[in-house]
Amino acid sequence: MQKTAKVCVERLIPHPRLPKLNRVRRNYLVHDEHQAAVVGDIVAIEYWRKMSKRKAFVLTEILKEARSYVDPRTGRVFTSA
Repeated sequence: MQKTAKVCVERLIPHPRLPKLNRVRRNYLVHDEHQAAVVGDIVAIEYWRKMSKRKAFVLTEILKEARSYVDPRTGRVFTSA
């Protein structure tokens, strides 16, 4: 899937009865026109028209770039150069 990035959105939701916060994660497929995002980047996304069955968001900006990322399966090092 070219020009597509997978983004994990994490939210803190208060528990209905107990005084604690639950961490809820959800994955979205995001359209990345310039393929600028790499693994570990913190990005901003925006709802857009549906581009495919599962892709309905577009990457608006990269808030914080990741310094480097090591793939645990292959051992390759990725940098945001």
